[in-house]
Amino acid sequence: MEFLFKTKAPGEKARFLAAFQTFAQENQISPDVRQAADLAIEEHLTNILSYAFSDAAEHVIALSASIDRGALVIQVSDDGRPFDPTKHPEPNLTIPAEKRKIGGLGIHMIRQAMDSLEYHRVNDRNISRMQKKLKG
Repeated sequence: MEFLFKTKAPGEKARFLAAFQTFAQENQISPDVRQAADLAIEEHLTNILSYAFSDAAEHVIALSASIDRGALVIQVSDDGRPFDPTKHPEPNLTIPAEKRKIGGLGIHMIRQAMDSLEYHRVNDRNISRMQKKLKG
């Protein structure tokens, strides 16, 4: 499944999530795997929309979902500022929330929800690849 997400078009997140739900049903992806992927996608898109772009222009985020070697593979590509989420430090969860520096929990949740997270920068695009095993 491939989807082009336009950053200025209303309802894009809902359209993508509906398309992903259809993909998940057609591929008999378990509710647990689907829920983990939904969380990771939501957090990743939120980070891109909040931090990746330094202008107000419309950008296109490419998303794909596939099944490969017994895993759900989600790939997200954007033309925002270079940002490698795999290099982002883990948040210190022992510090009370009100004293913690803002940010970083979304990436932490992606890491917790998915089995792997990879990053590459190719042709001025951030490419993140997340995988979740279909069976425990």
